[in-house]
Amino acid sequence: MRFFDCNCHIGLYSRPTAGGCDAEGLISAMDKAGVERAIVWHVAQRDADCITGNALVADAIAPHERLLGCWSLLPTQTGEMGRLEDWFAAAFESRVAAIRVWPEENRYLLRRDVLGDVLLELVARRMPLLYHCGGQGGLETWRRAYDLVEEFPELTL
Repeated sequence: MRFFDCNCHIGLYSRPTAGGCDAEGLISAMDKAGVERAIVWHVAQRDADCITGNALVADAIAPHERLLGCWSLLPTQTGEMGRLEDWFAAAFESRVAAIRVWPEENRYLLRRDVLGDVLLELVARRMPLLYHCGGQGGLETWRRAYDLVEEFPELTL
């Protein structure tokens, strides 16, 4: 059986009790666990900022064919992502296979009027959107996920 992990991370957490590793450490752990490939995000995407974290994960996975990237996004209204077409071109060039959102940490709403242009692009490209529904958000994070799927039934969430 061939395993493909879709939720791996690299980098050091800002929280003192958590661990972390680099791409080489992740590959070593994958070898021990029998995981062939992985989609990887960088903790800086959540703990620092999405744009810096995206660049860090792209650089870290570049020499490793077994690793694919997972970038984070912000609403295009902020202007931080630049032109959407350029952002997706850079993501494709960096072997990004999935997109992750951190709406609570980045202070935006997970809905059509905030992320509609990006989410429509994800649907068109058939790219999955990853959203963590556990942790301290509890039931409210699940409600947001259900509402989003209701607004975008073709979205892979």
